[in-house]
Amino acid sequence: GNNELVIHRPKLTDLATAQSGYLVGYFQQFEDALVTEAGASFTSRTYRNFIDPISWADYNIFHMLPKNVDALRLSAYFQKDRGRRMEGGALWDFDRSANSTDGRDNDTSDWRGTGDGTDYFGHAWWQYLFADSEFCQLYVDRWAVLRRGAFANASINGIIDGYTAEFKATDTDKPASRDYAKWYGSPTANNLPTEASNLKSWLTTRAAWIDSQFAVAPSLSPGSGVITS
Repeated sequence: GNNELVIHRPKLTDLATAQSGYLVGYFQQFEDALVTEAGASFTSRTYRNFIDPISWADYNIFHMLPKNVDALRLSAYFQKDRGRRMEGGALWDFDRSANSTDGRDNDTSDWRGTGDGTDYFGHAWWQYLFADSEFCQLYVDRWAVLRRGAFANASINGIIDGYTAEFKATDTDKPASRDYAKWYGSPTANNLPTEASNLKSWLTTRAAWIDSQFAVAPSLSPGSGVITS
C-alpha cells in the first residue's frame, strides 16, 4: 500500500550502517522469496527461512479477533533478534477494535471491518502468505490451539475481569468515573460494568463466528487399553 517500513528501535541514528543495511536487506530477501514462490504456486518455501510462520499467524489472529481496523497497514510491528527469524509483534494500537466508537468494527460476523478496514488476508505480504495452502492450514491450526487456551471464552472473560477489578468502588479518586468523564463527557457517569459486559459479549460472539468458519479440529478417541507402537 506504499506505506513505509521504519526501523523503530534502536533508532536509526544509533544503529551502525552495517546493521541497518542488514535489516533492510533481510526484509527485502524475505519479500522477494515470498512473492517469487507465490508466483510458482509454492513449489518451494524458502520464505520460511526469514520469518517464524507461527509468530506471523498468531500476530494476524491477535488483530483479526478484535477486528482491529488499523492493523497490519497503519500499525504493525515486527522484531528480529540476533540468530532468530523475524517475528510478528509487539502488539500495539487497539483503540479502533472490538465494537469501539469507530463504527467500522461493530459487526462480529464478517472478516473485515467496513469501509477501509484492514483486509487481514489480502494486505501487503499477507496476500502472498494466504496463497500458500500450508500457511492457511497453520493459521486454522493456530486458531484452534488459541481457542483452547488464551482465546477460550473463560480466558477472555477472566482477562477483562482482571482489568475491571483494578477499578474499585472504594477508590477515593474514582478513576473509572474520571476516565469516563474524560472520554465521554459526563462528570458523574461510570459505565464500566456495562462496557466490560459488552466487550465480553462481543469477543465471545465473534470467536464463535470464527469457529463456524473453520473446520472443527479433529479429536482422537481410541478404545481403552494399550496402544501398540
